[in-house]
Amino acid sequence: DPDNVTLFGQSAGAASVLAQICSASSDGLFQKAIMQSGAGLGVFNDHIWSMHEAQDNGVRFLKHIGVDSVDEARKIPADQLLKADW
Repeated sequence: DPDNVTLFGQSAGAASVLAQICSASSDGLFQKAIMQSGAGLGVFNDHIWSMHEAQDNGVRFLKHIGVDSVDEARKIPADQLLKADW
């Protein structure tokens, strides 16, 4: 039944389910999802950035999308930032 699809994944499969949940390309392909394990709870990124690292990463992101200033960045709609290929 294409109108009653449930994704299920355990361990690395749960991470794959999370990727599908977050992907706009998956819109409408499933209605429910089960992630069996701790995937999505921060287990893949346990590095806590310092303020300097966070600022540096933000500057690199803005340069990547062609933005030169904070004022210019503040004018960009959030959906455009989310679509940036980073």
